[in-house]
Amino acid sequence: MKVNKSRSSRSTAASFLTSLALAASLYSGAAYAGPAQWMPLVPPTDTKVFVYGFARTGVQKQNSDVAVVDGDSSIGFAAQAKLGDDLGAIAVFENSVWTSEGSIVTPALWYTKNPTKFAYVGLKGSWGAVTFGSQWAPLAGAIGNYVDKSHYYGGHGFVGGQYRMAYSTAYQRCFDQQCYKAIFMDMQLNDYETGSIDRATIAGNWRLGNLVVGAAYQDHGDDDYKGVSFQMPIRVFGYGAGVKVQSTKVGVARRDLENYKVILAGGYSSTQQTGDGWDINLQAGNWWFDYSEDQTKTPRIVVDYLYPISKKFALIGEIMNQESDRRGVLLMSLDF
Repeated sequence: MKVNKSRSSRSTAASFLTSLALAASLYSGAAYAGPAQWMPLVPPTDTKVFVYGFARTGVQKQNSDVAVVDGDSSIGFAAQAKLGDDLGAIAVFENSVWTSEGSIVTPALWYTKNPTKFAYVGLKGSWGAVTFGSQWAPLAGAIGNYVDKSHYYGGHGFVGGQYRMAYSTAYQRCFDQQCYKAIFMDMQLNDYETGSIDRATIAGNWRLGNLVVGAAYQDHGDDDYKGVSFQMPIRVFGYGAGVKVQSTKVGVARRDLENYKVILAGGYSSTQQTGDGWDINLQAGNWWFDYSEDQTKTPRIVVDYLYPISKKFALIGEIMNQESDRRGVLLMSLDF
């Protein structure tokens, strides 16, 4: 069962310090994150490199077993350079850090021993961004962001969906700061395995008032993917009015909690061969409640609580119940 994923929530200079602040807020866990369009196109006159990351480690109790575990810690480097009035070059390298073992090799992540999550380079302007490499998948931007807001056990109903797409060329464009109106496209080209296009994906988000809807389609041989998602602020016993809705990235600590309404979200994933899954979740302040079913119709319940001690440091508790499998984890999280 997959419990550790890259996941990563989103935020958008002439001077170096201003650019540094923008990049740091973008790439830390306090930021909006995802494909290249979330990198601000106000690069300094010369190429600059920014360091970002988060350390997330704690103790997990799995049935009767207890162990120190990593919560998908990462370290990354981002570079940007101005090429023209509306053109910039961008590059990102982000690696997993297996804090519990003391290694950058994370065999549990992505079911591979490759410690690199993201490594891509591209061009960006007001027209969007074109990037090449291993990067955030369109399915994460349009579906995953709304069905998986957990820090450890989420994503159960995101059947057939990807958070990362290796060997990919992508185009992305956001029409607002939160990417509530956005289009994502990519093609996965791994000639070493197939000699042709492995996957071709188109996805997007659209906002109708306070309702955000997402949709995605992926051509993947005989196992095509279709998915829809939604996010909507609601009132619960009068609570949840008069504050701004914020977005959240897959797996990264939810911040600015005082700005959150009560938010209902969820989605449905369907694949031709693998099967179907769905998720419904409710976020109320520091709490997140989730119910999902995978392709075997197996239900999973996840409850998550985030206690922010500062803008950068938080304590995170999350519990999961799936039939006879009961787990809980307590994490300390520091973003930088």
